[in-house]
Amino acid sequence: MPKPSKQTRMMKYSDSMRKKIFLKELIDNFPEAIYIPGQNPTPFKAWLQNLCRNKPLFLDLGMGTGDFLIGAAASEPESFFLGIEVKKDRIAKALRKKIARKLDNVVFLLSSGEHLKRIGMPKADGIFLLFPDPWPKKRHAKRRMISKEYLKLYSELLNTKSNLFFKTDDPILFEEGLENIRTSPWIIHELNRDFISPEHLRTAYEKRFLEKRKKVHYCSASPSLIIS
Repeated sequence: MPKPSKQTRMMKYSDSMRKKIFLKELIDNFPEAIYIPGQNPTPFKAWLQNLCRNKPLFLDLGMGTGDFLIGAAASEPESFFLGIEVKKDRIAKALRKKIARKLDNVVFLLSSGEHLKRIGMPKADGIFLLFPDPWPKKRHAKRRMISKEYLKLYSELLNTKSNLFFKTDDPILFEEGLENIRTSPWIIHELNRDFISPEHLRTAYEKRFLEKRKKVHYCSASPSLIIS
């Protein structure tokens, strides 16, 4: 297979640089909507609480490009939503959707799930874990966001009587998650192995899976013992 020409490589490099500059400018121009640890002088907890203003707070872990998050924020203006994502380009896409819908009850955090306690996350009234990476290899088991280690973290982040909402298309990950929930101090409230969300609350992955007639597995659960 012939190698790309120097001109082709330069064009791809130029496109990549333009994209990075655009993303940086977009994020830099909306500091009230995006928190980047190490770049914002205000402590995260104070920044979020100032925006949230005592509204019920919901976290979307690994929000992707924000389809669910924006739909939820638009349909529940009395609540406040925080989308958490590790990739800047996905946050930028979600930000553009927020701007287009003129929503003031949704903001974004550039972070991974395991850093949430360290950053000073306020207690939440719900956590959405929608189609997380299944990390199928055995050596990556600790990275699965429905592991017992993550369930302990969620217990620490949730207010009393608040729920974790978990969805996946992966039946193996789902059954493993259920086993972890059942053998932890958690209570399962709803369980559905063929769940269909309202159209405005579907993630990009969920839309794709439903088009392929793949089943979506859903569970809501809450800690039976809130860890302080």
